[in-house]
Amino acid sequence: MTDNIGFREAREMWLPTLSDILNKRTSDDEAERTYYTQFGLDKCEFPADCPRLSATIPRIVELFNERYFTRMINRETLEIWQMNLQHVVDRIAYRYERALTLYATHQAELSNVLERETTTRHATSANSGTDTTTYGRVDTFDGKTKNIDTPDSVVNASDNYADSLTKSDNKNTASGSDQLTHGLTNTVSDEVTKTREPEGGFVPALNDSIDAYRDIAVDFVREFENNFLNVFWY
Repeated sequence: MTDNIGFREAREMWLPTLSDILNKRTSDDEAERTYYTQFGLDKCEFPADCPRLSATIPRIVELFNERYFTRMINRETLEIWQMNLQHVVDRIAYRYERALTLYATHQAELSNVLERETTTRHATSANSGTDTTTYGRVDTFDGKTKNIDTPDSVVNASDNYADSLTKSDNKNTASGSDQLTHGLTNTVSDEVTKTREPEGGFVPALNDSIDAYRDIAVDFVREFENNFLNVFWY
């Protein structure tokens, strides 16, 4: 009676998992094998001008198949699912090519994160010697002053009359020069100390370096999380 109702078929998930796709790619049925061989991350086209990413494809595909092996695809057809895989590749390829290039270019710095140099400078100043000033300037005054005072009379009582006159005919000249001789000596000495031990010691710095390191291939595979359903069928 129960078999005639058909609940079993209605309850079962029909979307294939990645494992279904990979297994059918090795099917004994030639038609089935030919069809399913079209699908998968390894069937996506990677940009030709991304050499570092292209060299990483084998590991990326392996990680992809391991991570999503039991997950069901999130599209109604395999063709649409494959198109979405290709879209993700096209969207992120150049960003990850740049990341791989930066890691490869700065590999030496990544390996020597503990070799940090600290410079300590000690400066001392020693004053010695004296300053001497030699005065060679000579000022000479040459001239005369003449005073005239007229007798008091009604004639010169006016305020406008020059009843008193002072006349100066003087001249100043200077010769020679002053000379300043510097004998002051200022000496500065530096002491530079370098150390490669980072602040806090080697162990914390090493742990920080490990935690900060990113596996670019693993990050690339995570980008495809939305191409699968997060549903596990038992």
